[in-house]
Amino acid sequence: MVKNKRINIIFLLVVLAQEGRGGDIIIDGPTSTLLDNTGLYLCINPLAFTDQTTGEIIKRRLEINWQANDLDDSIEGSSIILLKDNETVLQIDPTQFPDKFYTTDIVLTYPDTEKLSIATCQFGYRVTLIANDGSEIASSCLRNEPEWQWNNKASLEKEIHNY
Repeated sequence: MVKNKRINIIFLLVVLAQEGRGGDIIIDGPTSTLLDNTGLYLCINPLAFTDQTTGEIIKRRLEINWQANDLDDSIEGSSIILLKDNETVLQIDPTQFPDKFYTTDIVLTYPDTEKLSIATCQFGYRVTLIANDGSEIASSCLRNEPEWQWNNKASLEKEIHNY
């Protein structure tokens, strides 16, 4: 019973995060999503492993995720570009990754807690989905949202009390 509640609450949080976006991508400044239901996200991969050569524990790798339902037929020829401080550090062909995610070798440090008190992009990374004609389809950053739970308090309380 507790396991099912945990799964349902996690699912609820994901749904609320998506509803809060209204199908668009949240970035610093205006939304640059041109198609509904197109998502492009940066996140920190939660899986850690030990490098067999060095014995070093590898964790907190930067991961790119995309949801491109409206693009599935026309994504051919597009590319995903990862920028660090406006310099390209990685470019991939999304059609080569049918699971719609790519985990980079970029390991992120823990953020400065003082910078976590306001909603902002972290670590200087931005990811952009570029169509085959060169136009920008979507763009996003690794963004912290320190007040999302408070801003969705009514929805969260309603859903939690339903259990």
